[in-house]
Amino acid sequence: MKKILLILLLLISLLCIPYYNNDYIDITHMVNVSSMGINYQNNEFTIYAYVINNYTMSKNDYNTSPNSKAATIITSSSDTIEDTFFQLYDSVFVKLNFAHIETIVLHENIISSEYISVLINYISLNKDFYPKFNVFITNENLNELFNIDYFSDTSSYYNILTEYRSEIEHHHTTFIDLINDFEEINYFIMYPSLKLKENILRDDNIGSSLYIDGYYYLSNGMLNKITYNDNPLLYFLYSTNDISFNYNNQNYYLNSLSIKTFKFNKKFYLLIYSKSNYNESFKDLIKNNLISLYNNNIDVYNLKYFDINPNNIIILSVQKEIKKSL
Repeated sequence: MKKILLILLLLISLLCIPYYNNDYIDITHMVNVSSMGINYQNNEFTIYAYVINNYTMSKNDYNTSPNSKAATIITSSSDTIEDTFFQLYDSVFVKLNFAHIETIVLHENIISSEYISVLINYISLNKDFYPKFNVFITNENLNELFNIDYFSDTSSYYNILTEYRSEIEHHHTTFIDLINDFEEINYFIMYPSLKLKENILRDDNIGSSLYIDGYYYLSNGMLNKITYNDNPLLYFLYSTNDISFNYNNQNYYLNSLSIKTFKFNKKFYLLIYSKSNYNESFKDLIKNNLISLYNNNIDVYNLKYFDINPNNIIILSVQKEIKKSL
């Protein structure tokens, strides 16, 4: 009887010992995916994972000499989105971390296909993703887009894929906006259009850089696009700092520009804040342009969703004070 009690006490004591789950991951066995490109073509999904890392991640080359490129591109393809991601995870020895992803580049093909909803559902339900990253759309070859050369051989930071900031601040569209675009009624979203431009001369060779040439948008379920050439005022509406543009054969230069927007009492206010105070004709130009875009189903500021009549757009201009240095 004493032996049985002793065994019971021993079992109880063992159960009372705190259990610690060892979920620690060595950072040398984990890499952050900074950007991702997704296409659907020929009945197949393709994913490009853009990893800033000094080592090659493939199983054949893992733990070998340092990679000479600033970033590693990992790809996978399959006929379902689930299997494509599985192939991506399975192609490396390290853990791919999507928690810090900055941008996702979607090809026109997948946006226009019936499988965009499959992708939205997969990422929305996947706990590895935090859907606050920025979304681009492109018609460029994703392999070329993710393998462009940069000015630095040692770092691929501060490019449009990994650090979405620039001197000219463009409109940001997040994955949450993408979800709302497909699920909310009257919700209008503009997606920055990502293009390749051959404008870098390096070692007597022409290289490419990334830039934004306009915006994509969905109208009646169809994917459309408007460029800065189509409407230069879009460049103005989404810009900061010093910009210049031509509209209706007239040149405009805006010094230290910033634009703020807010909604109040069923009216939409657009505040132009710069070193120059613009006259009423310039304000009318902006308002009439916004109304014209609205009438062509391009609701730049989502007025229909917030039940605001485009005629209730109010343009304000405030002059910045020039601070004098001592």
